[in-house]
Amino acid sequence: MTDIARFESLVLPHLDAAYNLARWLMRDPHDAEDVVQEACVRALRYLGALRDGEARPWFLTIVRHASYDWLGRQGPRGDDEGLADVAGDAAAEPPQ
Repeated sequence: MTDIARFESLVLPHLDAAYNLARWLMRDPHDAEDVVQEACVRALRYLGALRDGEARPWFLTIVRHASYDWLGRQGPRGDDEGLADVAGDAAAEPPQ
Protein backbone atom coordinates (compact mmCIF):
# COMPACT_ATOMS: atom_id res chain seq x y z
CA MET A 1 0.00 0.00 0.00
CA THR A 2 1.39 3.42 -0.91
CA ASP A 3 1.75 6.17 1.68
CA ILE A 4 -1.07 8.15 0.05
CA ALA A 5 -3.45 5.18 0.15
CA ARG A 6 -2.47 4.44 3.75
CA PHE A 7 -2.98 8.10 4.68
CA GLU A 8 -6.40 8.14 3.04
CA SER A 9 -7.54 4.98 4.78
CA LEU A 10 -6.13 5.68 8.26
CA VAL A 11 -6.11 9.45 8.72
CA LEU A 12 -8.82 10.99 6.53
CA PRO A 13 -11.71 9.30 8.37
CA HIS A 14 -10.74 11.42 11.40
CA LEU A 15 -10.88 14.84 9.71
CA ASP A 16 -14.14 15.82 11.42
CA ALA A 17 -12.70 15.04 14.86
CA ALA A 18 -9.51 16.90 13.93
CA TYR A 19 -11.45 19.98 12.85
CA ASN A 20 -13.60 19.91 16.00
CA LEU A 21 -10.50 19.75 18.19
CA ALA A 22 -8.74 22.51 16.26
CA ARG A 23 -11.82 24.73 16.34
CA TRP A 24 -12.11 24.26 20.11
CA LEU A 25 -8.43 25.05 20.65
CA MET A 26 -8.23 27.92 18.15
CA ARG A 27 -11.68 29.42 18.76
CA ASP A 28 -11.74 30.49 15.11
CA PRO A 29 -13.04 28.38 12.22
CA HIS A 30 -10.59 29.75 9.63
CA ASP A 31 -7.57 29.20 11.86
CA ALA A 32 -8.87 25.71 12.63
CA GLU A 33 -8.97 24.89 8.91
CA ASP A 34 -5.38 26.06 8.53
CA VAL A 35 -4.27 24.03 11.54
CA VAL A 36 -5.92 20.86 10.23
CA GLN A 37 -4.27 21.38 6.86
CA GLU A 38 -0.89 21.76 8.56
CA ALA A 39 -1.61 18.66 10.66
CA CYS A 40 -2.40 16.66 7.51
CA VAL A 41 0.92 17.68 5.98
CA ARG A 42 2.73 16.62 9.15
CA ALA A 43 0.79 13.35 9.35
CA LEU A 44 1.67 12.47 5.77
CA ARG A 45 5.32 13.35 6.38
CA TYR A 46 5.55 11.14 9.50
CA LEU A 47 3.17 8.39 8.41
CA GLY A 48 5.89 5.80 8.97
CA ALA A 49 5.67 6.42 12.73
CA LEU A 50 1.99 5.42 12.79
CA ARG A 51 1.27 1.95 14.11
CA ASP A 52 -1.89 0.31 12.82
CA GLY A 53 -4.90 0.74 15.07
CA GLU A 54 -3.72 4.02 16.59
CA ALA A 55 -4.58 6.49 13.82
CA ARG A 56 -7.14 8.62 15.67
CA PRO A 57 -5.15 9.45 18.83
CA TRP A 58 -1.97 9.81 16.77
CA PHE A 59 -3.58 12.26 14.35
CA LEU A 60 -5.36 14.25 17.08
CA THR A 61 -2.04 14.62 18.90
CA ILE A 62 -0.57 16.10 15.72
CA VAL A 63 -3.56 18.48 15.48
CA ARG A 64 -3.06 19.54 19.09
CA HIS A 65 0.64 20.22 18.56
CA ALA A 66 -0.07 22.09 15.30
CA SER A 67 -2.61 24.22 17.19
CA TYR A 68 -0.12 25.07 19.92
CA ASP A 69 2.54 25.90 17.32
CA TRP A 70 0.07 28.14 15.46
CA LEU A 71 -0.93 29.95 18.65
CA GLY A 72 2.73 30.39 19.61
CA ARG A 73 3.52 31.98 16.25
CA GLN A 74 0.51 34.33 16.44
CA GLY A 75 1.41 35.79 19.82
CA PRO A 76 -1.18 36.91 22.36
CA ARG A 77 -4.73 37.25 21.09
CA GLY A 78 -6.42 40.63 21.18
CA ASP A 79 -9.09 39.44 23.61
CA ASP A 80 -6.52 38.33 26.16
CA GLU A 81 -4.66 41.65 26.00
CA GLY A 82 -7.87 43.57 26.59
CA LEU A 83 -8.71 41.49 29.65
CA ALA A 84 -5.22 42.01 31.06
CA ASP A 85 -5.58 45.79 30.64
CA VAL A 86 -8.93 45.80 32.45
CA ALA A 87 -7.55 43.67 35.27
CA GLY A 88 -4.51 45.94 35.55
CA ASP A 89 -6.67 49.08 35.66
CA ALA A 90 -8.92 47.57 38.35
CA ALA A 91 -5.90 46.66 40.47
CA ALA A 92 -4.50 50.18 40.20
CA GLU A 93 -7.69 51.84 41.46
CA PRO A 94 -7.99 52.36 45.22
CA PRO A 95 -10.91 50.64 46.93
CA GLN A 96 -13.99 52.82 47.45
